[in-house]
Amino acid sequence: MSYSFDVDDPEDDPEDDPEDSEDQEEEVDELEQECIKYDGYLKSMVPLADILNSNTNLVNANLSYENDALVMTATKDIKKGEQIYNIY
Repeated sequence: MSYSFDVDDPEDDPEDDPEDSEDQEEEVDELEQECIKYDGYLKSMVPLADILNSNTNLVNANLSYENDALVMTATKDIKKGEQIYNIY
């Protein structure tokens, strides 16, 4: 089983110039016409998430979102063979 995450749409930047905004609005309208709810996020599959466990007491890693990648960072030392715990 793979988990999906909502990731900020890099093209959904309110600081873009108005001309780009008009183009984006047209794209959103097209998506909505195709019955896809557009909420400013992209649905992203992260198969690697399957190897993570969740435990609020043992958490030792954090998933962060960058413009072009998801980055998993250790929040403390993780020994070889130790499980990676994240908070979903």
